[in-house]
Amino acid sequence: MSRKLQITPAECRFRAAECHKMGQNARRPHVRDTLAEIERMWNRLAVEAEVSESMLTRFLEDTAFGPDEIAIMVMAYEMGLTQINASGHNDPTAETLAQTIVMLAKQGERDPVRLEQRAVEIMSGKSPGFDRKAPRGGGRVL
Repeated sequence: MSRKLQITPAECRFRAAECHKMGQNARRPHVRDTLAEIERMWNRLAVEAEVSESMLTRFLEDTAFGPDEIAIMVMAYEMGLTQINASGHNDPTAETLAQTIVMLAKQGERDPVRLEQRAVEIMSGKSPGFDRKAPRGGGRVL
């Protein structure tokens, strides 16, 4: 049975602390150096996860999401950032991605892959029928 790794700031900091502890007990300098570098990477990842989480929580308004749902939205947001041409978390495109993911989550979507895919489709205008009314009389949209 596989378990999805939810990268939360707390999980990252826990992993960093584990590396720090192992580094303190390592006998060889290169092992200590390697563990120190891995510890730094986990700490950087914690900061990135916090930024992603804070970006999404700005748009939650009065909606209550639990930690698992927020972790799913963060996962979708991080995947989505790789699909759009955002220069960073402060880019307006990244903000639009976060808003779109939150909107979809409010509508009940809880799968991170579908959240990411649907958000990117909506942003690119490739989501036929999204928030559009079908033409009257059953006509086709050209």
